[in-house]
Amino acid sequence: MRKQSNADKYLSIDPSGSGTTGCVFYDKQKKIYQFFNFASKNWQEHFNFLSRLCQEKKVNILIYENTNFIYGRQFSGSVSLLKLIGGIECLKYIHPKIKKVDNVLVKQVKDFYKKIVQEKFAIPELERKIGRKGGWFFQEQKINIHELDALLELNLYLSPPKSKKK
Repeated sequence: MRKQSNADKYLSIDPSGSGTTGCVFYDKQKKIYQFFNFASKNWQEHFNFLSRLCQEKKVNILIYENTNFIYGRQFSGSVSLLKLIGGIECLKYIHPKIKKVDNVLVKQVKDFYKKIVQEKFAIPELERKIGRKGGWFFQEQKINIHELDALLELNLYLSPPKSKKK
């Protein structure tokens, strides 16, 4: 595994080939988080959005939520999602600054989400508000569910849960 650097710039992606892709950009040196999302039914438009974002933000580490189709059900956008995941894997050949592309399994993200909701685990500055003006907030900014998944992936990647010893 590549050693992390304080100069690393991460883009964590909750991909969708035919819906909404959510992302969080994290500049480790400046400790800055920025959220982005993109909606389209065309996976190539999602890919172009991600490619432009990688170039604009000078990303060097990509993380995406990967699916294995065992978790949950298949849906009409499954093929588009797989095409987009293939495209994400290839971004390192288009953008030389990208040194690493890695993934977190969807089941890990969903399990982590449950722990957050059940308050068994907390992410600093992440808050869930209930009610009419509720939702998820990070650093007091409202984020959507796709951006939340991208944030959870980033946290799982940077601080993986420790496995239990037998």
